[in-house]
Amino acid sequence: MVLKQVSQYKKWKKGMEVLDRSLMNVNHTGHQNRTAMSVMWQQAPTSDLYRKKLPVTLTADGHAKLRTSKSGKVIDKRANRALTGHAIKALASGAAAAVAAEAAAVAERMRCNVESEYSVYPMLPLVTPGAGLKFEAAVCAYAQELFGTALTLKEVTPGCTKVTARCAQAACDIVNAKLNASTGFMPTTVKATIPSNLLDKDKKAKEKAKKEQKKKEAEAEAASED
Repeated sequence: MVLKQVSQYKKWKKGMEVLDRSLMNVNHTGHQNRTAMSVMWQQAPTSDLYRKKLPVTLTADGHAKLRTSKSGKVIDKRANRALTGHAIKALASGAAAAVAAEAAAVAERMRCNVESEYSVYPMLPLVTPGAGLKFEAAVCAYAQELFGTALTLKEVTPGCTKVTARCAQAACDIVNAKLNASTGFMPTTVKATIPSNLLDKDKKAKEKAKKEQKKKEAEAEAASED
């Protein structure tokens, strides 16, 4: 299928100003790409990649119970998403509020007469299905990078048998430092509240490891003296 050519950015034709040929063609190509990508992402939520089969429920007779829509279409799949639309919109609203507050602060320092976001009715940016999927993919990649780094720390740390809260916090600091170095638009650290019971477990594990190390050293010294 070939998408209909829109006329917002026209393609250069014979008889037009030749000096504008490159600029017109580049603008036309970029707009066509954006339009095609928008159409593709609008249809992405219906793809099998983002859908999951519903569990089969049986009736009293042992037959499969089918779910149908108002139009009579059988519903056998549901959305397979990591984030809900409400969560994505809430994050987008928070990001918009942060940008608005920063812009208002800069304007006030320059003695401009401006007003910031109205807190009673905050901004609710429109999030298209394609943008939501892209954001969800970025969040999943970030979470996977955090857990992968935490697993690496667990493997190189002696006496650590699982991903502890300290491993997770160290992984957050490492990954956030990498992202901050490459983008510069996020904090370098994320503070976490570690429960006291987890700290006690870590202390006991360290004390046990130290005792075992001392015991091995003592046995090695006794063997060398013999």
